[in-house]
Amino acid sequence: MERKEAIALLKELIIRFLVSPSLVAINENNTGDFNLMVKGEYDNQALIEFIDKNKLLLEKNSEKGYLLISKP
Repeated sequence: MERKEAIALLKELIIRFLVSPSLVAINENNTGDFNLMVKGEYDNQALIEFIDKNKLLLEKNSEKGYLLISKP
């Protein structure tokens, strides 16, 4: 996704109370697209439904405690 899409996604996740971030990063990946990395509390079931509905990818890093959201 483009950087502005990642920012819009973050805003939507916060407005819908799906995440309550303590740390946010927008990282560029190897393909030149951007990923949204969020650390904090989140509504697991509602977030998964949102991710599926919007055809996004969600990766959870339990060890470091963050979510990585990207486009396929």
